[in-house]
Amino acid sequence: MAEMPAPSLRAVRALAVLIAVGIAACTSSSSPRADSRFDPKAAARRIRELGSIRIEGRGTFEGSSGTIAGQIQYRPYEVLLTLPVVAGSEVTGVQYRRIGATAWVRRAVVTEPGVGTLGFPLLVLRGAGMAPFLTLPAPDRGLQAHVGMPYDPALILERLSKNDRVRFRSAGSSSLAGETRARYVAHIPASVAVLVGVRELTVWVDDGGVPVQVEANTLASVKSTYTITASKRAFEVATPPEEQIERTSQPLPDAVGDFAPVFNGRAGTTAVTILEAPGDRNWSCWKVVSNPAYQPTAVTRPGSGAVCIPPVLENVRDDDKFGLAIDANGTTPFELIGIAVPPGSTAEATRVGGTTVSIPVTPDGLAIYTGSAEPAAGLVTVTLPTG
Repeated sequence: MAEMPAPSLRAVRALAVLIAVGIAACTSSSSPRADSRFDPKAAARRIRELGSIRIEGRGTFEGSSGTIAGQIQYRPYEVLLTLPVVAGSEVTGVQYRRIGATAWVRRAVVTEPGVGTLGFPLLVLRGAGMAPFLTLPAPDRGLQAHVGMPYDPALILERLSKNDRVRFRSAGSSSLAGETRARYVAHIPASVAVLVGVRELTVWVDDGGVPVQVEANTLASVKSTYTITASKRAFEVATPPEEQIERTSQPLPDAVGDFAPVFNGRAGTTAVTILEAPGDRNWSCWKVVSNPAYQPTAVTRPGSGAVCIPPVLENVRDDDKFGLAIDANGTTPFELIGIAVPPGSTAEATRVGGTTVSIPVTPDGLAIYTGSAEPAAGLVTVTLPTG
């Protein structure tokens, strides 16, 4: 896809993925030396007593920022968070879901160098062409993945409360939303920070000792600040479709059948043919034939040279009903975008500059935008058959 200013389709579509590596939990038999007016273990307990909380805030990394938002329910423990990820100057949300001991993160389409995450330094962005979701172990047992841990205030406070070298000191008070709140800063030794992933932590509490705001600075110098409020919203965490959950021991799907044309047309002045073949695990694989050559944004499979995506399903959340099958990168001298959608959907593209055009959707459910490199498509809007 041609280069374009933000906000771009690249920013909108760069679904992201994170995979965590395991580390040991930080534990000690002693309690931390805390300011007499602040006990991190008690503060964590008061957060959990709220039952369900909403967190909202921002994360910043090397001048870029993204939104942090999420719902955490403590009995039973369920999490649904949107974590910010930085790709160059672009920021997009990454979904992290957890039901009890089962957790998933949505993988990222990473096509540029220098991509960073506004999460734990242990979170590693993976390449394009991966399954959207990866199963992770629970982040609070033994050797684990700490996905989303800085965004669960009760969990991080409990972890810090287990080490006697962590000290919380009073830092006076400040005004939050028109209220004066006491502020406490944790002194976290480097050896402990390596275990918990947070090197600096500031907590604001209300008159009842309940934390109402947290600022965490990770080992990767990612700073996140978010508020904590009790929530009565009905909690919903949907299990990703089985077909979209990757098993790390399995090879990535590739084409297992013959390629057949599903589109013949022109992108600008270039003749283009889009080919599709069935892939293993019920995936679909896509290739483009053109001269000059189409260069895909996603990573192609070594065997077929195609881009393969999971199936588009009907009985899932709306954000799981799409797949980016075709996407020309900035070196392709024309614009070509193909999005797998539920059959019967309609779509339109908004070009940089503001003009909007309808784009065709094949009977099998591929929304195809074609055009010259300029003006580039800045946004594709898909309307599902349900409206």
